[in-house]
Amino acid sequence: MIDLSIIIVNYKTPELTLSCIKSIYEHTLNINFEIILIDNDSSDGIEDLLKSKFPKVLFRNTGYNSGFSRANNMGAELASGKYIVLLNSDTQLIDNVFGQCLKRMEDNQNISAVGVTMLDAEKNTSFVDPNFNLLGNIQYSFVTPYNFLVKKISNYYTKRLKKKLVNKYPDYILGAFFLCRLEDFKKAGKMDNNLFLYAEDLDLSCKMAQKGDLKLFDDLSIIHLEGGSTHKNEVPATFFSRSPQMQLSNLYFIRKWYGVTPFLLIMLSYWAFIPFYFLIRIMKGLLNGWKKEFEAPVQFTKQVTRWSAFFFSILLLKDNFYKY
Repeated sequence: MIDLSIIIVNYKTPELTLSCIKSIYEHTLNINFEIILIDNDSSDGIEDLLKSKFPKVLFRNTGYNSGFSRANNMGAELASGKYIVLLNSDTQLIDNVFGQCLKRMEDNQNISAVGVTMLDAEKNTSFVDPNFNLLGNIQYSFVTPYNFLVKKISNYYTKRLKKKLVNKYPDYILGAFFLCRLEDFKKAGKMDNNLFLYAEDLDLSCKMAQKGDLKLFDDLSIIHLEGGSTHKNEVPATFFSRSPQMQLSNLYFIRKWYGVTPFLLIMLSYWAFIPFYFLIRIMKGLLNGWKKEFEAPVQFTKQVTRWSAFFFSILLLKDNFYKY
């Protein structure tokens, strides 16, 4: 019997993926496991590399860049373990973290999903606030996240959402290492196929938190080369810290879990800010001289236009492939 199915999604990260798999074989002890690699049509030679280095790994190609959710769901359909773990290709194990997690979950059937501490390449703690993202996800989707009114709105809707969840701490499990029972994963509806990239771990965490306890085993750790599996074309928005794809995924997530009103308020803030942004740059140009003053507002307008193309689909929560 397979205890654990390890699902890894590869997209043009062959070296990182092979290093991740090597660390699994080196450090995973006393459990029966399988590794399932789902490739998002990378055309990077990963299949041949697996055949020569790790022939036991089950390989499937999606045939297109399906993103994170659909690829992991494909892996889950192939899985035969009692437990599954969604593991980023840019992670490395440093001890028998899977064996320890499974033992603790066997001892506590109320746990629905677990995560562990993330370390950087120098094995320093890569800080991720486990009780930030439900609040931060909505607050930092507004144009002016530090605005008093935005903070009030964000706090209100976050508290309302948390009342629906069994779990109180942590808010979510990071998708780089998301371990749960396969049966629970499927009962929760798996990952949301609408999400191409980003927010899928938040969405899954909310679904799993309605079923039982999320746990962060902060005494267990893996190395996460954060951003190593992110496509290099994913550049931040003009003045947001998030990429346009992340912002689009967050808009869908906010509508799904927080409701219509905050989604509409965020979109209104984008639309209203466009003329204001151009006005600011005109005034700056008059005072300081014209040096590409319209580059940023034009880029922002293009991004808002793209997000707006999904407006009615998100508003009505229609099935769609939310890819920027």
